[in-house]
Amino acid sequence: MSDPARGPATDDPATGRAPRVAVITPDGAYGARLVDALADRGVVAECLAPPPRATGDAAAVLVVDLAEVAAIAAAAPGASLVVRAPATATAVERARAIDDGAEACVATAVEPIEVAAIVLAILRRRAAAVHATRSRERFLSVLAHDLRGPLQAVTLGTSMVAQNPALGDADRRVLGRIENGARRMARLIDQVSMLAKVHANPVTLARASVDLVGLLAGLTHDAIQRDGTRSIELRGPASLRGDWDGPRLAQVFDILLTNALTRRDAVVTITIASDGDGEGDATVIVHHTGAPLDPAALATLFADPLGAAAAPAAPSLGLFLVDQIIRAHGGTVSADPGEQGTSFAVRLPAHAAP
Repeated sequence: MSDPARGPATDDPATGRAPRVAVITPDGAYGARLVDALADRGVVAECLAPPPRATGDAAAVLVVDLAEVAAIAAAAPGASLVVRAPATATAVERARAIDDGAEACVATAVEPIEVAAIVLAILRRRAAAVHATRSRERFLSVLAHDLRGPLQAVTLGTSMVAQNPALGDADRRVLGRIENGARRMARLIDQVSMLAKVHANPVTLARASVDLVGLLAGLTHDAIQRDGTRSIELRGPASLRGDWDGPRLAQVFDILLTNALTRRDAVVTITIASDGDGEGDATVIVHHTGAPLDPAALATLFADPLGAAAAPAAPSLGLFLVDQIIRAHGGTVSADPGEQGTSFAVRLPAHAAP
């Protein structure tokens, strides 16, 4: 039974059930004692003999011997590892165990009751991290929902005012700026909503035959209409089809275009290339002139804005979503700052990987 004084383990947030621990060791007596110590803390555990393929998918934490660390870390990437090192292990060997993915390294002489306490602390930390992530997801979902109401009032209000024939040119210019701001706000709200969904579940795609050139031509036309005074040059073949999610790619290139057009007086060029004749893997380069990105910011440019560490430049919500959507397509996105501005290169396989 669980000892109330020591407290039961927090349920595994992935399953909602008591967390499962696998003790992988040829020392059956030690393994049995550790299983009992974990059971006292409300943790479901079992003692398994190597090889690592016997760990099972449900194990949250694995207690393993030093020699098995690298193999088991590769076989169970989602599990936390606690390593038992023999008294003869050197400091370098123990440090390598941590480098290979272990969260703790203890001597074989450490009593099972102490190892059980370490495992319980790891389980609680994992549960707390998942809870914090889910709380952020809920907050972002509520925020996006609550912002849509006031924004809708602004949009409807500007639409009604625009119908007034007495408005002068100066008034209409101001109204146009308000409408553009409302559209940008709507896109940001959509991005916040998508960020919450991406944290909850991987990006899913609805693939169909998509003409990438036609999609980009439409987005370019819309961007010019919104801005009113800017031009965007589109270079590429007459058509380029692939098995892609059109609405998702529209989000990607709308974000990249909007990002480019925020640079005052920047010249924007979109270049489309393919390794096939009208079909095949695609490369799209969105280039804008002006001051290039700080190279020091590249490391975190596409990072999760909710999880990135301190960096020279804050990660971009939009660019994080661009990266997630392109990854879901099996492609890549990169940024290349140069003397003449910055280029964003999107590479897309024409078809999903088998």
